[in-house]
Amino acid sequence: RANPNAATPAWLVEGIADYIRWFKYEPQSRGGEITKDNLQHARYDAGYRITANFLHWVAGKHGEPVITKLNAALREGRYSDGLWKQLTGHTAEELGGEWKADLAKKTGEPAHAGDRDK
Repeated sequence: RANPNAATPAWLVEGIADYIRWFKYEPQSRGGEITKDNLQHARYDAGYRITANFLHWVAGKHGEPVITKLNAALREGRYSDGLWKQLTGHTAEELGGEWKADLAKKTGEPAHAGDRDK
């Protein structure tokens, strides 16, 4: 029997867990913050705190239900990359680029150097 979660991206599972921790339960700790020091290596699909920051940005731009729907799709084995486009009108990669550009503006750093790592 095939595992219905075999295609589940670990970076998103990790990111949702850290999103809930750092942005819902412990926002005062600023654990999911991106700074000038780590901006160049920040990728939306890095997992954990970095992805949590990306998801917080997505929720701010497209509403918190996006995160709830992504989480439900992951749990139920219905996740696909196309879900991002369905929920936000953009691919995860497009959203990642917008997020990184917003971070660059916020920190005063260029956004593109770390993107070459992908």
